[in-house]
Amino acid sequence: ERNVFKRRGDADADAHLLGVGAEPEVYNVHIVVDVSASMYRFNGEDGRLTRLLDTTALIMEAFADHGDRFNVRITGHSGDSHDIALANADGKGALPSKRRQRVAVLKGMLAHSQFCHSGDYTERACVDALEKMRADAPGLVVVLSDANLQRYGINLRRLGGHFTSAGEKVAGHFVMIASFDDEAREIATAMPRGVGHVCLDTRELPRVLREILQDYIIKAGDL
Repeated sequence: ERNVFKRRGDADADAHLLGVGAEPEVYNVHIVVDVSASMYRFNGEDGRLTRLLDTTALIMEAFADHGDRFNVRITGHSGDSHDIALANADGKGALPSKRRQRVAVLKGMLAHSQFCHSGDYTERACVDALEKMRADAPGLVVVLSDANLQRYGINLRRLGGHFTSAGEKVAGHFVMIASFDDEAREIATAMPRGVGHVCLDTRELPRVLREILQDYIIKAGDL
């Protein structure tokens, strides 16, 4: 756990930025993370699961003290399910406020990816999250995943279409944090402009997520 939380200073800085230029209203945010078997299997090669745990820890820390401004839920997807409850999954509570609670979430993610079945529910997870957010709109959906989609025959244009068809009050982003060869770049190119993101460096993830969030807040003010 020490490695996961080694960037606490960055999380605090991100938390400070969450209030920049925003109106005092509640923003709905749904983070969907990839806890599939491939995340665990290939972690030894490129550290993809470690990056995901690091990012999830930063998200929980950054939003923990901003429950009055942001209603954040975190769910996962794998070969077992498209909707795995991780933290405030129903959006009716709050993210873990204590370190031990956040560590428990991360341990659960690690254990699930280690023992779940192979398979892929990425597309269904995206559709489900976007549809639920449409009912709570305006809102933001961010999917963090590896780029292991071709193996399961997922149509990239159809996947991207789900994000654009969710309606103007729902902002959707698909962020790939691991890739086989150039698959992540190919997926990002096939998706609608502004939806697909490639971020293979943990140090860049806070910046990418911050930009996505700030863009959403600016646009939400016009809805």
